[in-house]
Amino acid sequence: MTRVAPTTDALDQPVKSQIDAVEGWLTDREAAFLYHAARSCTGPGEIVEIGSFKGKSTVCLGLGSSAGRRVLISAIDPHETEEQAAHNAGASTLPVFERNIARAGIADLVTQIPEYSAVVGSRWNRPIALLWIDGDHSYTAALQDAALFAPWVVDGGVVAFHDATQGDLPRVVRKVFGEAQYSALGIVDSIVYATKSATAKKSLRDVLVLAALSHYDRARRIARVLRLRSTFKRALRRLR
Repeated sequence: MTRVAPTTDALDQPVKSQIDAVEGWLTDREAAFLYHAARSCTGPGEIVEIGSFKGKSTVCLGLGSSAGRRVLISAIDPHETEEQAAHNAGASTLPVFERNIARAGIADLVTQIPEYSAVVGSRWNRPIALLWIDGDHSYTAALQDAALFAPWVVDGGVVAFHDATQGDLPRVVRKVFGEAQYSALGIVDSIVYATKSATAKKSLRDVLVLAALSHYDRARRIARVLRLRSTFKRALRRLR
């Protein structure tokens, strides 16, 4: 069964240095979450990553798994999208991904599947202990990723979405995690995660997390205004 360790735990400097060496879009807290989630992963099932780019999140997962039960990782990414090419001089990101995985010493744990997740998901038939969804962020594609892979997540397994507070993804996450089988919801910067359980009930905190996603952008703008107002008031007090 997968248990997500405290997400605020700082990473050891050697681990952080390996992660920082890989280009990608993860905050330090998000990287720590992935590392600890993979380290806490005991199976049954494997870790599935949808969206690898140059391997930053894969390295987080691989190093965490290596420090834990060495649960195998399937990294699904075609490495040929227009967005990826734009960030890699027009070329496939697969060679860079492979170099980063080898440099991190986790190549024996990672199986790269260079295909689109919709294609892989249509034939997927293995149990999943930890599902990390960070592929196409459109509503239709992200919802399809969840529909294809989440049914294979074992009881006690974890599903996590990246950038889940942005664009169309809050709607996707509310729809997926609104189902009765998901509980123990949490937010780590832009990651929203939940545990799949056939028996657990949603807590008040779970309900509040889902509600917060409905108004996340507005709440963030309000928080920013309040911070600016507080800073302004402190500055005025110093002038008096």
